[in-house]
Amino acid sequence: MIRLMEIPEESLDSCDTSAIERLLREVEKMPESVRALRGCLMLSFDVVAPVVCLEPRVKAFLRAVHERIPHLWYYLVPDPDYSNLNMFFAVFGSSGTVRVQGDTLQTQPGRDEIVLLLDRLGHATRFATRMADDPRSMLDAILAPMPPKTRKALIDEAIELGAEEPPS
Repeated sequence: MIRLMEIPEESLDSCDTSAIERLLREVEKMPESVRALRGCLMLSFDVVAPVVCLEPRVKAFLRAVHERIPHLWYYLVPDPDYSNLNMFFAVFGSSGTVRVQGDTLQTQPGRDEIVLLLDRLGHATRFATRMADDPRSMLDAILAPMPPKTRKALIDEAIELGAEEPPS
């Protein structure tokens, strides 16, 4: 079941992610509740733009929420129809990463975008393990749009990163 979280205009204007942070902190007190929310969260923005994630306030908000909640991927809907992976690359990518035709977004992530994705997936892997969840199935769902060999390599690398101690 998808849980839609509408981001209010004032949160967008101020790039305030505290509501999401508070909600997840509360949920994270109970691992069984956390596991029930895995892959269910969809952030929604009441913004009119050809590609919503590239609207400057939305882009800044998404950057901030991914930075403040490095394991956010654990919660995000992995279904390719929702394009969270594509949006991540568009939000964090350089101008050469993103191509827009009308309302269609295409991304071609480079090394920097893949390194950042792996960092975030490493955090999500560590988090899943802490919550007694299966990180491999989580990663497989998130990376489903990738070609099989690429997906396997990214999963293996994220699992390895997730096994390392986070920097203090």
